Amino acid sequence: MIHSPRSHHLLCLLILCCLTAWEAWAQADQVFVAVREKSWVNADTPYIIAAENSVQDSNMRGLYALTTSRLTEKGNMLGLRCGNAGDEELTGGLQSKMLWRIEQIDNNHVRLRSFVKGNYLCAPTSTTLALNADADVAMAWEWLWESDGSLRLCGTAGRQLGFSHLAETDSGYYKQMNPSSTSACRLRLFCPKNAQGGSAIGEATMQTDGTLLALRQGNSLIAPTTDGGVATYPATDYLNRQETVANDGSIRPWIFTRKGDNRFALLVNDNEGLDYTLRHSSWPAEWTLRDGFITTNETPARHLVLENGQLALVSVAEGKNVPAAAVLHFAPLGPEAQILQAGKGLKQLTGAWSAERLADIDWTNTLALDLCAAELPLQVRPFRLQPQGSNTLFYIRDADASSLQQVDGILVGCSQTPARILRGGTLRDKQPLLIDRDIQLEANALLYERLFLQDGGWETLCLPFAISLPQGIYAEQMVSQVDNVLNFAPISEIPAHTPVIVCDTRSENNPSPIALKAQAGVLQPEPEWTGSLLGNYQWMEVGTTTSANVFLLNADGTTFVRAAAGSRLAPFRAYFVGTGSQPLQLRHEADGITATTAPAAGPSAVYTLDGRRLSPTRAPLKTGLYIRNGRKVLVH
Repeated sequence: MIHSPRSHHLLCLLILCCLTAWEAWAQADQVFVAVREKSWVNADTPYIIAAENSVQDSNMRGLYALTTSRLTEKGNMLGLRCGNAGDEELTGGLQSKMLWRIEQIDNNHVRLRSFVKGNYLCAPTSTTLALNADADVAMAWEWLWESDGSLRLCGTAGRQLGFSHLAETDSGYYKQMNPSSTSACRLRLFCPKNAQGGSAIGEATMQTDGTLLALRQGNSLIAPTTDGGVATYPATDYLNRQETVANDGSIRPWIFTRKGDNRFALLVNDNEGLDYTLRHSSWPAEWTLRDGFITTNETPARHLVLENGQLALVSVAEGKNVPAAAVLHFAPLGPEAQILQAGKGLKQLTGAWSAERLADIDWTNTLALDLCAAELPLQVRPFRLQPQGSNTLFYIRDADASSLQQVDGILVGCSQTPARILRGGTLRDKQPLLIDRDIQLEANALLYERLFLQDGGWETLCLPFAISLPQGIYAEQMVSQVDNVLNFAPISEIPAHTPVIVCDTRSENNPSPIALKAQAGVLQPEPEWTGSLLGNYQWMEVGTTTSANVFLLNADGTTFVRAAAGSRLAPFRAYFVGTGSQPLQLRHEADGITATTAPAAGPSAVYTLDGRRLSPTRAPLKTGLYIRNGRKVLVH
């Protein structure tokens, strides 16, 4: 074929443009990362081949790249220092003349070809190297990988490609070293951090012998079934953020068994495994990892893919790629899922959980779930057995908050100390609450909603967080006891874990619940209660969960009376513990105007200062001075 001067000029210009483009690319993207296994290598990605020079002179130590330039008179190919021994990344001084293609001849042999010039590395003599455009002249290098991720390239007569340091030069040179010079022949391979090769690179990598795993393709997991076939599962139901699969017994695993370098079997039990008919057999097939793809150990090999929800084997012609959508890789099972009863009402989950099994957990006697040690699926479903309207706290890792969007409850992130509210909410009245650790609380992150009676009577209240009283709600705190009289004084703010009596004086035709908003602070576990007036956050059965004499506020809200055995007190209320059995009267102190004698046992008449009688009541309805039992009483 005869080329015209014009076509020759255009060809040279095209080659120059390619070289310039690659030189610019190498300068623009100078991050190459270490390659650890030959299964990660394909022919369309540029690689840097570097030798570790371990001379005593620290100034000469480092990684020396094999280049295509600076041939000496002997034909030896010089290296260029590009990093330090042990580097996992190369970031400086990289040039296009350092880039090589690695073309696989068979499973054990490769050719090295200049990525830009296209010439092959050959060995004219036993000690020299050169470039040649003829593939038949190229050296067939046997590649052997070491456990530390380094490799050896062996040529004829057992000689190896290596780097020799010469004291009289600055950079040394590459040549075929004698077999005994193994210390100088350990090579490192580097590829672009974001390799954009011409073909899709497979994702499968070798596993530890005995690993339990599923096969994954995109959003599907493939697991064996009991009838000898396979089943597919939605990945989001079983995969977690650690990229492991739920190990709660809801999916049957494959058992990975290594057979040698890049060779393995997929077993389902001690006697059966996957064969080339893609059924379970007592004669499991031997599979191979080629360029990250799972293939048969045949010539030519067939690739294992997922087609229409089922495993299939496809033949791939040389130079063609498996469609990226069909690439399979291994998804190991996470740690075994377990449930621990960490405390009264607290259930702790560990291990890797699927969405299905998590949704079906037993909620018997469960008030809070600790999921900090659990590996959760990417999307958690609503809990089917969770009591409706419960005050459930979920203790989680902060990163798992997005996975629990469909779950009803308060999310507490435990990645920091103290823990903090990630998603607040409203505490339901008469529903138990369990707090077992300190939680950083922002203002209004939690609310407590309650429908007060608004009949002028007193009610008891106790909350785990501090609140400011809204307009129309009055509270009093017990200050002392004199015989059978309990003295109370008004407060405008209620501290956390403080039992009080409250009165709702709002005038509404249709009473509605009122939300009491938490102040900022640290939410702490329920204390060891001291004193006589105590609070509670769970249902309390008198005579079952208590041993002392318990007094509860009567229905009229005027007196604490001894509770009969079997009486129940709802959460977020208060009770009195004392001796004897006589009713305990309430006495209200207001800005120094107090009664000097105990009020009568029954309802007392209340008068305005001008002598107008009001209806018998247990507590004043409006702010002001009143006459009760012959004494002035100030109401806030």
